[in-house]
Amino acid sequence: MRQRRWIELLKDYDCIIQYHPGKTNVVADALSRKSVGSLAAIRGCQRQLLEELRSLQVHFRVMGLGALVANFRVQSDLVGRIKTLQKNDSQLVQVMEEVKRGSKPDFVLSDDEILRFGTRLCVPNDEDLRRELLEEAHCSKFAIHPGGTKMYKDLRQNYWWSGMKRDIAQFVAQCLVCQQVKVEHQRPAGSLQPLAIPEWK
Repeated sequence: MRQRRWIELLKDYDCIIQYHPGKTNVVADALSRKSVGSLAAIRGCQRQLLEELRSLQVHFRVMGLGALVANFRVQSDLVGRIKTLQKNDSQLVQVMEEVKRGSKPDFVLSDDEILRFGTRLCVPNDEDLRRELLEEAHCSKFAIHPGGTKMYKDLRQNYWWSGMKRDIAQFVAQCLVCQQVKVEHQRPAGSLQPLAIPEWK
């Protein structure tokens, strides 16, 4: 829990943790810092940023030595995928028809034709989509391998599907990282003690 708390704090900062052994780990004096080095670092960051944008296949042009002003918007296609897969799921299509007739009060069909259970998205019975949601909630850098109960509480805020708790419990039980770092809840055995010599039969 302590490690999770520190990672949640550090994820808000763009930093690199470097280890300096022994006497070299000395705090730099403010007067001894050179402004040229910081300017070079800014130019290096700009080059690295441009390379990352090229790897994402973003088209751009850099003109002259002026400032670079950019607007980059990343939008997930998850809701669109859920919407298209809901129309292919026979069970959810049947629920949609019952919602239109008014016989399912817990379910809601929103304006953009997406079926919801209350405010939560109804995830269709697609194995790849459900595995992607489970991996994002369990294995991502922000999740840090929570247990089944915590993961269920996090996922149930936004998503719903039949047998959700069972699927989450199975996924956590099959996670290799969780199995390797599982805490032992037994007392350490210690050194072996010899049995007492019997005094009678």
